[in-house]
Amino acid sequence: SVETPTDKRYKFKGEKATSAQTDLTVYDLERCRLCNVEFKAGGISARAQSKEPIFKDVQKLLREPVWGLWFHLLESANSTNIRKLLEVIREQIRKVREGEYKDDIGTEGLTLHVCVLKHGFSLQKDVPFSVVGDDSKLEGYLSVNLEVPRGELKVKRLNGWRLNERKPQD
Repeated sequence: SVETPTDKRYKFKGEKATSAQTDLTVYDLERCRLCNVEFKAGGISARAQSKEPIFKDVQKLLREPVWGLWFHLLESANSTNIRKLLEVIREQIRKVREGEYKDDIGTEGLTLHVCVLKHGFSLQKDVPFSVVGDDSKLEGYLSVNLEVPRGELKVKRLNGWRLNERKPQD
């Protein structure tokens, strides 16, 4: 289902609390929700003035009672933009888990997937909240160390992230 109404009500920017929408919801054959998906594209500056759009989507993924998937598409990668992206996501997870909705987290966790078009790779990791119950554990759990000098991916430490690479065509 595309643009699926959420089960819970949300209040953004002083608006009246109302149902929000998830970009995509995956159902099983009995029409039970299996996963909510939020799609994002482009880089995120750790110093950006407003992270409200990210906060809104992270809040929806955390508060709804199904597993969440954050799918982020980047045109290209360098040595810092994936790390900065993960820092911003972690910061917004912390903000939801420690804010006014801290007692209203419904998901068991999130899958984070970062796809990099130009360099032909993606990274994916499941983040079960039973394992990463606080921010210090989450920071370590989400770390990854890779570089992309001159367009060539060099992995220094994956830290449990699954790396998918595009195979060169013959």
